Amino acid sequence: MRKSNEELQKLNEMKDKFFSIVSHDLRSPFAGILTMTDILNHHIDEFSKDELVDMLRSLNKTAQQTYKFIEDLLEWSRSQMGRIQMNIEKEDLSSIIAGTLLTLNQQAELKNITIENNVPIGTYAFFDNNMMATIVRNLISNAIKFTHKGGKVSLNSEQTTIQGKPFVRLSVSDTGVGMNEDKISQLFSLEKVQSTPGTEKEKGTGLGIVICRDFIEKMGGKISVESKLNEGTTFYVDIPAED
Repeated sequence: MRKSNEELQKLNEMKDKFFSIVSHDLRSPFAGILTMTDILNHHIDEFSKDELVDMLRSLNKTAQQTYKFIEDLLEWSRSQMGRIQMNIEKEDLSSIIAGTLLTLNQQAELKNITIENNVPIGTYAFFDNNMMATIVRNLISNAIKFTHKGGKVSLNSEQTTIQGKPFVRLSVSDTGVGMNEDKISQLFSLEKVQSTPGTEKEKGTGLGIVICRDFIEKMGGKISVESKLNEGTTFYVDIPAED
């Protein structure tokens, strides 16, 4: 009975968070897209070429953010409902990082943020490719989001042992806004999840870190964080290095 009540409470929390995101975090960007496209549809001849370019860039940015919202929401929902198939194999972590950086370099360049990748080729661990790609994407994207223009994001890895078993420890560090102790204590809690704007008012669902925790724990690993307000944040992901 107690287990059933806990599962029911978890489902209710998931439902409440789902509807909160749909009604607030998704409604706002869609409203902006609809407003701007309506203006373009009825008044396109009134704008100069430069004005149209600026409006299209703004539309594209909002559409990308909205797509990220939906991607996070779907990933989290599938994870909560146990609908994600895992295929854990021995893989090179560096190839996951390289592919992710290709998609996020533009995001970093827009803020003149340097990304320093120190993870060597041949950093093998056991993980699911899709899950690890989601983890890496969320951590790097978050680091860029909360780092001021001209800052730096660093990726490092090391071999470590936890309870006698080998792990690869991936660290993603930034020189960003950092977090206080209260924020850190709430970071992985579904009940406390909230969207926090980035240094350039970038938006998000607040679910990215929760997804990272769920995915790495499903693969037998662990995620942790160290942060100092106004100095930066480092996330550590411990990935099993043996089957």
